[in-house]
Amino acid sequence: RADGSDYQIPGWLTFNGYIGIKLGKDTKKGSYLRVGVNNLLDKDPPLADQNQGFFDNVHDPRGRFVYVQWRVTM
Repeated sequence: RADGSDYQIPGWLTFNGYIGIKLGKDTKKGSYLRVGVNNLLDKDPPLADQNQGFFDNVHDPRGRFVYVQWRVTM
């Protein structure tokens, strides 16, 4: 800060989760479907005195990220 005092970075808590299901009766062959979300509550990283405005080596600037993964084993 301009007055010489320390700048306190607030805590940042995000929630990630996924659910997956194996399709097919064979344990070694078949399909696997996963649906997940990162940063469920769409929280922005805390403000910091860096060029990007946050600590890029600690925080991820992406907002909510939803994904689907389909894996097939033959």
